[in-house]
Amino acid sequence: AAAAGVAPGGAGGTIFPPIGEVVLTCTQTKGVDLGALPMTQRCLAFAVEGRRWVAGVGRQHTPDLFELLVASKDSLSSISRTHFELQMERAEGAPPMLKKLSGNPLLVDDRPAPQHECLQLQDGARIGFTGTSERDPCFLEFRVKLRTQQQVRAEGAHPAVASTAAASSGARLPPSPPPASVSPPPEAAASGGSTGVAA
Repeated sequence: AAAAGVAPGGAGGTIFPPIGEVVLTCTQTKGVDLGALPMTQRCLAFAVEGRRWVAGVGRQHTPDLFELLVASKDSLSSISRTHFELQMERAEGAPPMLKKLSGNPLLVDDRPAPQHECLQLQDGARIGFTGTSERDPCFLEFRVKLRTQQQVRAEGAHPAVASTAAASSGARLPPSPPPASVSPPPEAAASGGSTGVAA
């Protein structure tokens, strides 16, 4: 069902309210306990900004998230660096669109998405990855949530907006900070490393 304030797509003349965020929440995967993950590790969330908004989705943009959600290396390799794009004109009433760029399959509500063609994205739509064939079982699925500008102002930004933006900019967090290195004093280095303390 469509969220409050978001009209379902498909019919000609449908008017969309201004969209503030597009959120993709992982609802299905194999070998990973989604309930044990925080929202920032199972969601992609994008703030819609600029006159024409485009966001890429794939291993190049959020590598840590896909590596975490997809346990199988074979399945992970079938997700392209930019598997699809989300696009939207910021004019009021314009719907968000999905454009598949990968040669590998992508399902939208269980239907194969054609390559290089734009599909209107609806609130509640399901986006699924199936490997290298449309006949392969779906191993990863996201559900679309369209948040209006009014909802974002009233409720605040989605928690995953900041983490998705950081990952897309290449800011991957290190597992732990490196230990601080200690350099010998200049006089010790000059004297061959002696500390100057008699044995």
